[in-house]
Amino acid sequence: AAAPDADALALDFAPADGPALTVLARLGGAGIVPLAGRESRAARPGIAFSTEDPAFSLDPRPPAVVDERGAVAVRFDGPAALVLRWP
Repeated sequence: AAAPDADALALDFAPADGPALTVLARLGGAGIVPLAGRESRAARPGIAFSTEDPAFSLDPRPPAVVDERGAVAVRFDGPAALVLRWP
């Protein structure tokens, strides 16, 4: 587990029999959360699901995977959580 900033928490999972996953939660307000050690030139993750998916939110504001100063980051428009699946 790591705290990429004061308002976020990241948990990485690397199972032996499947893709690596990152659970990322933004607990306060909007912002961009960088994922330490993940250069944007490397494989980019996909969003497996998030709390902003229409099935879970009446007013979805989906997070997006972005490039932030050469690193993979996630842009949040408010508090939310997601699961990233790494290739």
